Amino acid sequence: MGRHRRLEEIMTMSMRSNSSDLPGRTGLSAVIGALVVAFGAAALFAFSPSLNPLDLLTGRFLEVSVPEVRGMTQQKALVELLGDRLSGDVAFAYDADAPIGTVIRQRPLPDASVKRDSTVEITVSRGPAFVPLPDLVGATRDEAVSRLQSLDLVVEESEVSDETAPANTVISLDPAPGVVVQGGSTVRVVVSKGPEVRYIPDLVGIPLEGGAFFLGRGGLRLGNVTLLDSPDVVKGAIIALSPPPNTQVARDTPVDLTVSNGKPPVAVPNVVGKSQSEATKLLGNAGFVTGEVAEVGTVDDPAAGSVRAQTPAAGTLARPGEIVTITVRRAAPPPTTISETTVPPTTAAPPEAAAPGVGP
Repeated sequence: MGRHRRLEEIMTMSMRSNSSDLPGRTGLSAVIGALVVAFGAAALFAFSPSLNPLDLLTGRFLEVSVPEVRGMTQQKALVELLGDRLSGDVAFAYDADAPIGTVIRQRPLPDASVKRDSTVEITVSRGPAFVPLPDLVGATRDEAVSRLQSLDLVVEESEVSDETAPANTVISLDPAPGVVVQGGSTVRVVVSKGPEVRYIPDLVGIPLEGGAFFLGRGGLRLGNVTLLDSPDVVKGAIIALSPPPNTQVARDTPVDLTVSNGKPPVAVPNVVGKSQSEATKLLGNAGFVTGEVAEVGTVDDPAAGSVRAQTPAAGTLARPGEIVTITVRRAAPPPTTISETTVPPTTAAPPEAAAPGVGP
């Protein structure tokens, strides 16, 4: 409006000047000339707001500046373009961040100069895409994360020990592979830390059978078993382990055990000819257990109560705790005597009396 008023003022001043300076026909010509100038200026203003005559010569009066329509709704963007004498060509694309129906891209970019009635390409968001989850079990952590993020999915990671899956590889997905999810959804990825860290347990002092049980329960294997004489450790108890206790090892590592074989062998003492009580004492002092077998002798046998034989024989090496059987002489019991007894005489029964009145 300000520019139009300026043109009107110029035209009015020109008319006044011409009418005062040139009377008659000359004044009329001046008025007509002033009108032509005024209308020419108005035309320049209409086609070139800058009032720059070069716009007419270069054709810039036919160009407009592309407005910013990104972030607008589709309808608002088209109205905005139409107001600047432009048209819009609409395409659609999935986008996990932009709301559905909003412009996410435009071409040409804002502030670019284009011819009037040109077409501006705008891309409108369809919202997050729906995609089937790929099967990433066995893939590395980095491969799985990169692939899921390329599908506009949010990755939530966790780690667990696994006896078979190599460390840093995917064990499972939640939701499972093949399930169709919407872009922006969260996918939980479980990654293997490799086999569980294991330490050799301290089994010293427990029986061999118990040690084998604990090794198996801990994912370890029983290796070689070596028996070793030990005066201090009970026979059958574990003395040492290889690898030693608290060593970190992998699953199924064999563990060798050294097991006590009890006290070392000693010579069996000679107890033949000793009394039973004396023999039992000698064998007990040597660490042996006494077993007894009886041997019956004669009545009033002078060797009764003495040891007649032993097994193992005297001087044999045997381990303390083993049984030494002794044969002990026993006197025979005296014979049993049967005493004579008096048998009372047998008396005959009296004859039956005849009935009265009955004769022979």
